[in-house]
Amino acid sequence: MQPEDHTTLEIMERLDYNNMPSLIRSFYTKEQFLSAHTSDLSNNLIVWVINPIQKKQLEIEFSPEEGRILSIHERLKSLPASQRVEFEHEGRSLILTTSYTLEEDCETLYQHHEIIDREDPSLHASTDLRAYHTPYRESPERIKTKLIKEIDQQLLYRSMSNQEKAAYWSSRLYRQRRQVGECGGDENAIFEKSFLDKLLVQEPNILSIMPECLRHLANMEQLDYDELIAEFKTRTGVELSC
Repeated sequence: MQPEDHTTLEIMERLDYNNMPSLIRSFYTKEQFLSAHTSDLSNNLIVWVINPIQKKQLEIEFSPEEGRILSIHERLKSLPASQRVEFEHEGRSLILTTSYTLEEDCETLYQHHEIIDREDPSLHASTDLRAYHTPYRESPERIKTKLIKEIDQQLLYRSMSNQEKAAYWSSRLYRQRRQVGECGGDENAIFEKSFLDKLLVQEPNILSIMPECLRHLANMEQLDYDELIAEFKTRTGVELSC
């Protein structure tokens, strides 16, 4: 595996347990401590620990200035304001928004990035990233580039014929089935109703091209086409018009 290129990442200072404020060390043992680094959004410390009661990871924010741990309500009130930037890309007017949310179960701060086409809101791409899970954060420009690439891929997909779309989806199904198989699972397990529902969100006409997708898939995996169709029907409850 190639080492990750951090040149396009923002780096926050990593801290070890011995450098934690005494209050943190009085609440959490070294065994319960996972990681810590400075916040690039404030002067506070972000600490990941194992909650000794719930036995799950917890993100806490410590204010050196006040010498205490901030409550989740205080963290919610101090979240950065949403940002909105409009820009042009290959003749299209795009809007990039960045917002923050605090997932209350583990008190984890997330960054939500989304690009929407001003003239066609159905053309959009988004990603949710943990803001402090590691001291390395993708730069805004890198995130923007990735989302623009996804927009470009959506435009390319729209220009495809049904046969090209069938080949595209069969390749995706093939990769997902391989991942399940390599983990020792049943490759047909991906044919679940919940999985089909997700496909329908991405491609409302997926059922009309699914027979051709499965034909491609059967050829790729050297499977019996009729048996694959039957497996799809059994697991999803949907009968395809072949």
